[in-house]
Amino acid sequence: MKIVERLRTIIVTTFTLGSSLGATHAQATDMRSTFKSPLIVGASVSGGYAAPGPGTLLSARYTEPKNVRTIAYNGTPGHVVLKNLGQGSLKDHSIIIGVDLFFWDSIYPTGAASVAALQRLVHEAESAKVPLILGDIPELIPGLQSQRTLLNQKLQDACARYSQCYLVPLSEVFQRIQRDRFLVYQSQRYTFRELLPDGLHLGPVASAYIADMIETMMQKRG
Repeated sequence: MKIVERLRTIIVTTFTLGSSLGATHAQATDMRSTFKSPLIVGASVSGGYAAPGPGTLLSARYTEPKNVRTIAYNGTPGHVVLKNLGQGSLKDHSIIIGVDLFFWDSIYPTGAASVAALQRLVHEAESAKVPLILGDIPELIPGLQSQRTLLNQKLQDACARYSQCYLVPLSEVFQRIQRDRFLVYQSQRYTFRELLPDGLHLGPVASAYIADMIETMMQKRG
């Protein structure tokens, strides 16, 4: 009887392990397909001002640099950046990553143009059936980001409507870093200065940390 039970345990364990390995392989294959031809859009963080951006780092895990297209302009609001995308161009890409796309929109006196640009972007991504990665807007310039609350709500609403839209909680990450003045990442402790060298742009460690966040979000939902 004990032998039978032992055999059953071995069979179940083997089957479970095989299923797990198969799922992991399928997931990795799916991620490679998703990152076959990424489009990165945004401002200085996406453009790699202080360090390669999260979108760049994550894309490099699944595809070659030649397959990545980046449209990013320092200090430029998303509704202006998106004007440089030709209509229907999203169909040429397998994923759109705009971690800091709408950050500078938050300092504008009105959010109307930004909201309209966001809605168009989500509609085009949904029509093209490609994943869309956006970041919420952290408070980094107190007193000047008058549209931050509005835009963050619109970002949440947009991602709630489109199942392949992922909203990265940058506000939460930046608040934690600013409060604690450090971050533990991969068993190492990094200071505020290492994470945000100028208090605004991501350093290499913070960028890798956010790239990991995005990857985990996608794997969990996938």
